[in-house]
Amino acid sequence: MLHKTLDILETLKDGEGGVRLADLVRKVEMPKATVYRILTTLETRGYLDRGEDGGYRMAKKFFDLRRDVPLEQVLQQAARCNKLLSPGCTNWWNPRRRRSTSAFSMPAR
Repeated sequence: MLHKTLDILETLKDGEGGVRLADLVRKVEMPKATVYRILTTLETRGYLDRGEDGGYRMAKKFFDLRRDVPLEQVLQQAARCNKLLSPGCTNWWNPRRRRSTSAFSMPAR
């Protein structure tokens, strides 16, 4: 079942703006009931969103798995650096280059 789920996620990753159930069934060549069950589980757990058009897309929670810092914090820092246009913000996105205990350090003034 895991390989089927990964096939679906890889197909969703490549889809622009969401992929409808019928398109996923065709692309992954699995029974509709299987694809629907996997999509429903992922959507219920918060890893997929479904648009008004019925297309499935990866949700923010899916991307938060990769980072030790919430996406909102990353975006706030990016906005601050963009506003400041400071050269000290060049590595704001790389949490391994932290210099303080906060998620990202701001340049010294």
